Amino acid sequence: WLASWAYSDMALTFYGLAALYTLWKWIDENPKWLILSGMFAGLAMGIKYTSFVLPVFCILIILSFGKNLASRFTTIISYSATALLAASPWYIRNWIFMGNPFYPFAFGGRSWDSFQSEWYAGNGTGIGWNPLELIFLPFNIMMGHRDQNFFDGRIGPFFLLLIPLAVWALWKKRSTPENKALLILTAFSLLNYLILTYGVIQTDHLWQARLLWPGLIPLAIPIGFGITLLSDFDLPRFRISFTFAVLFGLVVMVTLLDNSLSLIARGPSQYAFGMELRQAYFQRMQPQYTAALKLVESTPPDAFIYFLFEPRSYNMPHKVHPDPINNNLLHDFYLFEDVNLVINDWKSQGYTHILVFTPGVDDRFTNSYSLVLPFLQLENEDGDYKLYSIK
Repeated sequence: WLASWAYSDMALTFYGLAALYTLWKWIDENPKWLILSGMFAGLAMGIKYTSFVLPVFCILIILSFGKNLASRFTTIISYSATALLAASPWYIRNWIFMGNPFYPFAFGGRSWDSFQSEWYAGNGTGIGWNPLELIFLPFNIMMGHRDQNFFDGRIGPFFLLLIPLAVWALWKKRSTPENKALLILTAFSLLNYLILTYGVIQTDHLWQARLLWPGLIPLAIPIGFGITLLSDFDLPRFRISFTFAVLFGLVVMVTLLDNSLSLIARGPSQYAFGMELRQAYFQRMQPQYTAALKLVESTPPDAFIYFLFEPRSYNMPHKVHPDPINNNLLHDFYLFEDVNLVINDWKSQGYTHILVFTPGVDDRFTNSYSLVLPFLQLENEDGDYKLYSIK
């Protein structure tokens, strides 16, 4: 489900797992795998900033399994250089176009200031370091409770319920060749969870279950080992392994039914077999955004539309400036304070129209929005969108 959406988490998960696998192969005395692991870590670094945990973890593994101090230092240099080389195209791009290789973090950059940083950070979740809240955090994540986007990362109950089996597998396999691989995967999963926990303590923006995927998917392997060991707990009159297999099968069947009904409701086969035009399918699945596209299309070809509370801009037929973190209006008032200066700045940048997603005008924006309305002329509206021209 998540892989079909405009997210990069599945690619990040793949590169992370590949980096861990190749690093494990290096531990088994095959030095050629180290370069490949560094490349995968670098590719992950080029996808999302949250990937920083991967190269850090890999360097810790190198420190733990290296032959001697000199060898470990040399290996870390080689690994880091490979990872940076693989990630460098994106950081160089940021440096050239935005003035900061890690834009917008650490050094700010183009169109970024303290107001943007504070807005992006968001408000705290209210969890703090409350022990009870921290204990129930895994359950809240599993149930989608308080998640920013519930459907973006539903993980189901099995990961949480079967973690004890992963621990059991680590214990049972402690003297086997699989031990190092299981230990690496479990430790990486734990580190990812601890970082996410710290994140949701600080800001509600990071309360997203999908951010757990890069660390959660590798945990499936230790859990899988644990499932194969369930027969260790079988009793003469109660076979736990059989009971689990039945319950697992039922949950898989219900999940398949749920996903199948969702797929049927979407009806992609109509478009796939040519019974529905691409635009008609898009309009059926994205009616709100289709309204925005129509309003933008109704403007003159040379129009330049400034978006308020609409972060998306794909497929737009004319030149637009989206509102990526929904703060365009407040940021403009932060910069210029006076409404006349705000309007003059819009005109100086060449904006001819303003597109407003009206449900986004909550209490934080009401005052600023009411100040700019007298300078705008309503041209058209469709659904939740209003199109204004600047007087």
